[in-house]
Amino acid sequence: MKSIIVVVLLSFFSVARAGVLDAPSLRPIPTALITGPQAKVAVTGTAVQLSGVAVPSGNVICTAPPANAANIYVGPSSVTNTTAFAGVGQVIAPGGTVAFYISNTSAIWINGTAGDGITCSGS
Repeated sequence: MKSIIVVVLLSFFSVARAGVLDAPSLRPIPTALITGPQAKVAVTGTAVQLSGVAVPSGNVICTAPPANAANIYVGPSSVTNTTAFAGVGQVIAPGGTVAFYISNTSAIWINGTAGDGITCSGS
């Protein structure tokens, strides 16, 4: 069984080095990291926008602190603080993380319980 796996891996790397892999599926190594765009819900049920930070690669990870009292809802400006929000946004449990592909963190809005928030980082 081990020899079959080795052959498959060697074949994969040979194809990759030969330039046969689809170039868009390969992402460049990040040259700059963004950290710190944060937002906290001021009034329960009122959406809050993150500050705008350009994200060159588009890769953003948002984390809800474990100390949050409840789930935080992340999405566009129409995001609400309930799970019945017609499929708009993502739910992040306290301590949870979600990833987005966006060009600027100002596209992210949160909603939830007053005092709860998220922190985002990316490259």
